[in-house]
Amino acid sequence: MRKDWLDKLGLKPPATTEELYAVMKAFAEKDPDGDGKNDTVGLSTGFDTLTGTFEGIFTGTNGKWKLDGGKLVYTAFLPEARQAMEFLTKAYKEKLLPEDQLSLKTTQVRDLFKGNRAGIVIDKTGTGNRVYTTDLRKIVPSFKDTEFYPLTSINGFVPKGSGFNGLLAIPKSVPEAKMKRILKLLDTWMTNEVGAIQRFGIEGAHHNVVNGVKVTIPEKLNADNASDFNQIVNPTDPSLDPAPPTEDMKAADALKKKVQDERAKINVPDISLGLYSQTAQKVLPDLEKKIADLKAKIVIGREPITAWDDFVAKAKNDPEVIKMTEEMTQAYNKRAGK
Repeated sequence: MRKDWLDKLGLKPPATTEELYAVMKAFAEKDPDGDGKNDTVGLSTGFDTLTGTFEGIFTGTNGKWKLDGGKLVYTAFLPEARQAMEFLTKAYKEKLLPEDQLSLKTTQVRDLFKGNRAGIVIDKTGTGNRVYTTDLRKIVPSFKDTEFYPLTSINGFVPKGSGFNGLLAIPKSVPEAKMKRILKLLDTWMTNEVGAIQRFGIEGAHHNVVNGVKVTIPEKLNADNASDFNQIVNPTDPSLDPAPPTEDMKAADALKKKVQDERAKINVPDISLGLYSQTAQKVLPDLEKKIADLKAKIVIGREPITAWDDFVAKAKNDPEVIKMTEEMTQAYNKRAGK
């Protein structure tokens, strides 16, 4: 969130959906960038992230399943999921979201924030200087890293991470000799020596050593896409954590740490992780596509919210959906030893 925009408009960081809506509306309508034009939006993010995030906030659920009365319930069927859509439909109608919301790519989402046109973005807390603030300062030189402000939660909800981040798999069809070469590559990639190149780049080009500490040059590191390699293999040794090069970034790191500690006290796990339903494997791909399509039409006003009510009523009574729900509940109870 743009803390400088909050301060300029006399607003506090929101803690509820009602407060968040008021902030989004102010960011879109009260000229927070001061250019005298109606050219800002409240929130920038991709559509799937938008709907998924707000469904979680309204239902208080991380993932697609919630335990309700001893049974697992598919979250899209909860009344709170409908409330989330009403929230987003109103926000889109009042132009608090980008007009081309449905087609926004990740780069476009980020460009809106970096281009001084969006006040809120849904992204990882640590993206600040690496992704946003360096470019934003080309337009707003006074912007501080501490003003890329992470919220602790909305409605007291924050999802808990899964504990893993994807996986690497080698097909059985790969010859043994090649498999061993791949494993050797991965072993090498996990060393601190290679990890340091991913994090800091090359001395003199992407970082300088100041008093024995590697201080990165973010714009050069970003220009060469060094951090992109972390999406393949991401060593997490604390010694690879870059030292903040400025007092402002040091304060921003302290703020993020404080927020993360507060989140850890209330974060909600995804209870469906590791559960298996054979019927779900067959049913969910088509069901989720229909849900995504209908959500898109409702949010941009092509379908009324009553279309959602009709869809949910029909889907909840589908024999395959009922069977899927029963299998997921049985899997949950088995894991819980019930």
